[in-house]
Amino acid sequence: MCSPKAQQIHAIKDQYKGFFEQAEKTLQVSNSYLDKLENHFLGNVPLGAKRICVGLFIQNNRLLASIITLCNEGFDLEALILVRSMLENTSYLLFIAEKDHEKRAELYQHSRALSTARHIRQLNLNVPDGEEEIDGTSFFEDEKKAFEWFRREFGQNLSNDDIKGKYALKPQNAADRLTKGCENKKVMHVNYRMFYPDLSALSHAELPGRYLYLENEKLFFNKWSRGSATKICLQHGTFYALRSLESVSKFFSLDIDGDLDSINDKLFSLVKNSLEQRGL
Repeated sequence: MCSPKAQQIHAIKDQYKGFFEQAEKTLQVSNSYLDKLENHFLGNVPLGAKRICVGLFIQNNRLLASIITLCNEGFDLEALILVRSMLENTSYLLFIAEKDHEKRAELYQHSRALSTARHIRQLNLNVPDGEEEIDGTSFFEDEKKAFEWFRREFGQNLSNDDIKGKYALKPQNAADRLTKGCENKKVMHVNYRMFYPDLSALSHAELPGRYLYLENEKLFFNKWSRGSATKICLQHGTFYALRSLESVSKFFSLDIDGDLDSINDKLFSLVKNSLEQRGL
Protein backbone atom coordinates (compact mmCIF):
# COMPACT_ATOMS: atom_id res chain seq x y z
CA MET A 1 0.00 0.00 0.00
CA CYS A 2 1.30 3.44 -0.91
CA SER A 3 2.08 5.87 1.88
CA PRO A 4 0.04 9.10 2.16
CA LYS A 5 3.14 10.98 0.98
CA ALA A 6 3.51 8.77 -2.12
CA GLN A 7 -0.20 9.10 -2.91
CA GLN A 8 -0.10 12.86 -2.57
CA ILE A 9 3.00 13.26 -4.73
CA HIS A 10 1.54 10.92 -7.35
CA ALA A 11 -1.63 13.06 -7.48
CA ILE A 12 0.42 16.25 -7.85
CA LYS A 13 2.52 14.74 -10.64
CA ASP A 14 -0.65 13.64 -12.41
CA GLN A 15 -2.21 17.10 -11.98
CA TYR A 16 0.82 18.84 -13.44
CA LYS A 17 1.83 16.12 -15.88
CA GLY A 18 2.07 18.57 -18.79
CA PHE A 19 4.46 20.87 -16.89
CA PHE A 20 6.65 17.91 -15.92
CA GLU A 21 6.74 16.77 -19.55
CA GLN A 22 7.79 20.16 -20.92
CA ALA A 23 10.46 20.54 -18.23
CA GLU A 24 11.87 17.09 -19.06
CA LYS A 25 11.82 17.82 -22.80
CA THR A 26 13.63 21.09 -22.22
CA LEU A 27 16.23 19.37 -20.06
CA GLN A 28 16.84 16.80 -22.81
CA VAL A 29 17.39 19.54 -25.38
CA SER A 30 19.62 21.42 -22.94
CA ASN A 31 21.71 18.32 -22.23
CA SER A 32 22.08 17.70 -25.96
CA TYR A 33 23.14 21.29 -26.57
CA LEU A 34 25.63 21.09 -23.72
CA ASP A 35 27.25 18.09 -25.41
CA LYS A 36 27.31 20.04 -28.68
CA LEU A 37 29.05 22.98 -27.00
CA GLU A 38 31.59 20.67 -25.40
CA ASN A 39 32.40 19.08 -28.76
CA HIS A 40 32.58 22.51 -30.39
CA PHE A 41 35.21 23.83 -27.98
CA LEU A 42 37.10 20.53 -27.47
CA GLY A 43 38.40 21.59 -24.07
CA ASN A 44 39.52 25.07 -25.18
CA VAL A 45 36.87 27.63 -24.17
CA PRO A 46 38.39 31.11 -24.64
CA LEU A 47 38.52 33.59 -21.77
CA GLY A 48 36.00 36.39 -21.50
CA ALA A 49 32.36 36.39 -22.52
CA LYS A 50 32.37 32.91 -24.07
CA ARG A 51 33.78 31.18 -21.01
CA ILE A 52 31.42 33.05 -18.69
CA CYS A 53 28.39 32.18 -20.81
CA VAL A 54 29.39 28.52 -21.04
CA GLY A 55 29.71 28.38 -17.26
CA LEU A 56 26.37 30.11 -16.71
CA PHE A 57 24.69 27.79 -19.21
CA ILE A 58 26.07 24.68 -17.49
CA GLN A 59 24.81 26.01 -14.16
CA ASN A 60 21.34 26.64 -15.60
CA ASN A 61 21.29 23.12 -17.01
CA ARG A 62 22.09 21.66 -13.60
CA LEU A 63 19.61 23.94 -11.83
CA LEU A 64 16.78 22.78 -14.09
CA ALA A 65 17.72 19.13 -13.48
CA SER A 66 17.73 19.81 -9.72
CA ILE A 67 14.36 21.57 -9.81
CA ILE A 68 12.78 18.63 -11.66
CA THR A 69 14.32 16.14 -9.21
CA LEU A 70 13.07 18.04 -6.15
CA CYS A 71 9.57 18.42 -7.59
CA ASN A 72 9.50 14.69 -8.36
CA GLU A 73 10.28 13.99 -4.70
CA GLY A 74 7.75 16.42 -3.26
CA PHE A 75 10.15 19.21 -2.31
CA ASP A 76 8.71 22.02 -4.42
CA LEU A 77 9.30 24.78 -1.83
CA GLU A 78 12.98 23.87 -1.80
CA ALA A 79 12.91 23.86 -5.60
CA LEU A 80 11.63 27.44 -5.47
CA ILE A 81 14.91 28.48 -3.85
CA LEU A 82 16.72 27.09 -6.90
CA VAL A 83 14.27 28.89 -9.21
CA ARG A 84 15.49 32.12 -7.63
CA SER A 85 19.08 31.12 -8.46
CA MET A 86 18.04 30.24 -11.99
CA LEU A 87 16.37 33.62 -12.46
CA GLU A 88 19.56 35.41 -11.37
CA ASN A 89 21.74 33.13 -13.47
CA THR A 90 19.57 33.64 -16.54
CA SER A 91 19.68 37.43 -16.06
CA TYR A 92 23.47 37.47 -16.30
CA LEU A 93 23.52 35.04 -19.22
CA LEU A 94 20.96 36.97 -21.28
CA PHE A 95 22.73 40.26 -20.54
CA ILE A 96 26.22 39.12 -21.60
CA ALA A 97 25.10 37.06 -24.58
CA GLU A 98 22.80 39.75 -26.00
CA LYS A 99 25.35 42.26 -27.35
CA ASP A 100 28.59 44.10 -26.48
CA HIS A 101 29.69 40.73 -25.14
CA GLU A 102 33.23 41.50 -23.98
CA LYS A 103 32.35 44.88 -22.46
CA ARG A 104 29.47 43.33 -20.55
CA ALA A 105 31.66 40.41 -19.50
CA GLU A 106 34.17 42.91 -18.09
CA LEU A 107 31.42 44.60 -16.10
CA TYR A 108 30.30 41.22 -14.78
CA GLN A 109 33.82 40.09 -13.84
CA HIS A 110 34.77 43.33 -12.10
CA SER A 111 31.48 43.32 -10.20
CA ARG A 112 32.15 39.78 -9.03
CA ALA A 113 35.68 40.80 -7.99
CA LEU A 114 34.19 43.37 -5.61
CA SER A 115 31.85 40.76 -4.13
CA THR A 116 34.62 38.19 -3.69
CA ALA A 117 36.93 40.63 -1.91
CA ARG A 118 34.13 41.58 0.46
CA HIS A 119 33.50 37.92 1.26
CA ILE A 120 37.19 37.28 1.96
CA ARG A 121 37.27 40.19 4.43
CA GLN A 122 34.17 38.86 6.19
CA LEU A 123 35.70 35.40 6.44
CA ASN A 124 38.94 36.73 7.87
CA LEU A 125 37.09 38.79 10.46
CA ASN A 126 35.63 35.55 11.80
CA VAL A 127 38.66 33.26 11.70
CA PRO A 128 38.89 31.40 15.06
CA ASP A 129 41.77 32.32 17.34
CA GLY A 130 44.93 30.45 16.46
CA GLU A 131 43.92 29.74 12.86
CA GLU A 132 45.45 31.44 9.83
CA GLU A 133 43.53 33.97 7.81
CA ILE A 134 42.88 33.40 4.12
CA ASP A 135 45.56 34.93 1.92
CA GLY A 136 43.45 37.49 0.10
CA THR A 137 46.30 39.18 -1.79
CA SER A 138 45.17 38.17 -5.27
CA PHE A 139 41.51 38.93 -4.48
CA PHE A 140 42.33 42.40 -3.16
CA GLU A 141 44.46 43.07 -6.25
CA ASP A 142 41.48 42.14 -8.41
CA GLU A 143 39.31 44.43 -6.29
CA LYS A 144 41.76 47.32 -6.80
CA LYS A 145 41.74 46.73 -10.57
CA ALA A 146 37.96 46.61 -10.51
CA PHE A 147 37.67 49.99 -8.77
CA GLU A 148 40.11 51.46 -11.29
CA TRP A 149 38.07 50.04 -14.17
CA PHE A 150 34.80 51.44 -12.82
CA ARG A 151 36.36 54.90 -12.42
CA ARG A 152 37.70 54.85 -15.98
CA GLU A 153 34.29 53.86 -17.26
CA PHE A 154 31.96 55.95 -15.09
CA GLY A 155 33.93 58.78 -13.44
CA GLN A 156 37.19 59.34 -11.59
CA ASN A 157 35.53 60.97 -8.59
CA LEU A 158 33.31 58.02 -7.68
CA SER A 159 33.66 56.67 -4.15
CA ASN A 160 34.02 52.96 -3.49
CA ASP A 161 30.53 52.89 -1.98
CA ASP A 162 29.06 54.59 -5.05
CA ILE A 163 30.69 52.03 -7.30
CA LYS A 164 29.44 49.08 -5.25
CA GLY A 165 25.97 50.51 -4.79
CA LYS A 166 25.24 52.17 -8.13
CA TYR A 167 27.51 50.73 -10.81
CA ALA A 168 28.40 47.14 -9.93
CA LEU A 169 26.31 44.63 -11.86
CA LYS A 170 23.61 42.73 -9.99
CA PRO A 171 21.13 40.20 -11.43
CA GLN A 172 18.13 42.50 -11.47
CA ASN A 173 19.89 45.42 -13.11
CA ALA A 174 21.41 43.00 -15.64
CA ALA A 175 17.84 42.08 -16.62
CA ASP A 176 16.78 45.74 -16.60
CA ARG A 177 19.63 46.63 -18.97
CA LEU A 178 18.53 44.25 -21.70
CA THR A 179 17.57 45.99 -24.94
CA LYS A 180 14.55 48.23 -24.46
CA GLY A 181 11.37 46.69 -25.80
CA CYS A 182 12.69 43.14 -26.24
CA GLU A 183 10.46 40.33 -25.01
CA ASN A 184 13.06 38.97 -22.59
CA LYS A 185 13.34 42.37 -20.89
CA LYS A 186 9.58 42.66 -20.46
CA VAL A 187 9.18 39.18 -19.00
CA MET A 188 12.21 39.44 -16.71
CA HIS A 189 10.97 42.83 -15.49
CA VAL A 190 7.67 41.26 -14.43
CA ASN A 191 9.47 38.31 -12.82
CA TYR A 192 11.59 40.56 -10.63
CA ARG A 193 8.73 42.85 -9.60
CA MET A 194 6.10 40.20 -8.88
CA PHE A 195 7.87 36.88 -8.31
CA TYR A 196 11.34 37.60 -6.97
CA PRO A 197 10.39 39.10 -3.54
CA ASP A 198 8.69 35.88 -2.41
CA LEU A 199 11.56 33.76 -3.71
CA SER A 200 14.05 35.89 -1.79
CA ALA A 201 11.98 35.72 1.40
CA LEU A 202 11.80 31.93 1.16
CA SER A 203 15.54 31.68 0.47
CA HIS A 204 16.29 33.84 3.52
CA ALA A 205 14.10 31.87 5.96
CA GLU A 206 11.53 34.66 6.13
CA LEU A 207 8.45 32.54 5.26
CA PRO A 208 8.27 29.77 7.89
CA GLY A 209 4.49 29.85 7.56
CA ARG A 210 4.83 28.12 4.18
CA TYR A 211 5.74 24.96 6.09
CA LEU A 212 2.41 24.86 7.93
CA TYR A 213 -1.11 24.73 6.58
CA LEU A 214 -4.61 25.16 7.95
CA GLU A 215 -7.32 22.57 7.34
CA ASN A 216 -10.67 22.30 9.14
CA GLU A 217 -9.47 24.96 11.56
CA LYS A 218 -6.50 22.83 12.56
CA LEU A 219 -2.84 23.54 11.87
CA PHE A 220 -0.79 20.79 10.21
CA PHE A 221 2.90 20.40 9.32
CA ASN A 222 3.69 20.79 5.63
CA LYS A 223 6.38 18.06 5.52
CA TRP A 224 6.17 17.47 1.77
CA SER A 225 4.61 19.07 -1.26
CA ARG A 226 0.93 19.92 -1.34
CA GLY A 227 1.33 21.06 -4.95
CA SER A 228 1.11 24.79 -4.44
CA ALA A 229 4.61 25.50 -5.75
CA THR A 230 5.17 22.58 -8.14
CA LYS A 231 3.63 24.24 -11.19
CA ILE A 232 5.46 27.52 -10.53
CA CYS A 233 8.82 25.74 -10.22
CA LEU A 234 8.41 23.75 -13.42
CA GLN A 235 6.88 26.65 -15.37
CA HIS A 236 9.60 29.15 -14.48
CA GLY A 237 12.48 26.67 -14.57
CA THR A 238 11.44 25.59 -18.08
CA PHE A 239 10.99 29.19 -19.21
CA TYR A 240 14.45 30.28 -18.00
CA ALA A 241 16.07 27.25 -19.59
CA LEU A 242 14.37 27.97 -22.92
CA ARG A 243 15.52 31.60 -22.84
CA SER A 244 19.05 30.45 -22.03
CA LEU A 245 19.07 27.95 -24.89
CA GLU A 246 17.90 30.56 -27.38
CA SER A 247 20.45 33.06 -26.10
CA VAL A 248 23.53 30.80 -26.21
CA SER A 249 22.50 29.37 -29.58
CA LYS A 250 22.50 32.85 -31.08
CA PHE A 251 25.70 33.86 -29.27
CA PHE A 252 27.71 30.80 -30.31
CA SER A 253 26.05 30.44 -33.74
CA LEU A 254 25.34 26.78 -33.02
CA ASP A 255 21.92 25.40 -33.94
CA ILE A 256 19.79 23.61 -31.36
CA ASP A 257 18.77 20.02 -32.09
CA GLY A 258 15.26 20.35 -30.74
CA ASP A 259 11.98 22.15 -31.38
CA LEU A 260 11.95 24.95 -28.81
CA ASP A 261 8.96 26.62 -30.47
CA SER A 262 6.85 23.54 -29.81
CA ILE A 263 7.89 23.45 -26.15
CA ASN A 264 7.27 27.20 -25.82
CA ASP A 265 3.81 26.92 -27.36
CA LYS A 266 2.87 23.97 -25.17
CA LEU A 267 4.18 25.68 -22.03
CA PHE A 268 2.18 28.85 -22.63
CA SER A 269 -0.89 26.79 -23.50
CA LEU A 270 -0.57 25.00 -20.15
CA VAL A 271 -0.17 28.31 -18.32
CA LYS A 272 -3.20 29.79 -20.12
CA ASN A 273 -5.36 26.76 -19.29
CA SER A 274 -4.25 26.88 -15.68
CA LEU A 275 -5.21 30.56 -15.39
CA GLU A 276 -8.58 29.91 -17.03
CA GLN A 277 -9.31 27.10 -14.59
CA ARG A 278 -8.67 29.56 -11.75
CA GLY A 279 -10.95 32.10 -13.39
CA LEU A 280 -8.12 34.56 -14.10
